[in-house]
Amino acid sequence: MSMSPLERYRVYERRLVRVRWLQQGFHSVEEDDLLQEMEEIWWQLSDEDRHLLDSEPPKSLIRTPAEVGKRVLKDKDVLAHPQSVSRTEVA
Repeated sequence: MSMSPLERYRVYERRLVRVRWLQQGFHSVEEDDLLQEMEEIWWQLSDEDRHLLDSEPPKSLIRTPAEVGKRVLKDKDVLAHPQSVSRTEVA
């Protein structure tokens, strides 16, 4: 059974979150490739599906408990000394 465009888009969303997490805000070819694929799928979505996706918060800003654990020390440093960290390091 094949996936619907919405299901495929969600798979790519999860992959994009993972890639962005691994790259910690730095550019990657893999991210560009995923975004290209997502754009192609976007135009296959129904208006209702696009509206649903647009109404949701960005996935890349949501952290699972495992992700929080990995970043807790860096986040603590950023919160304690925000002037010492550049915006590109925080991504």
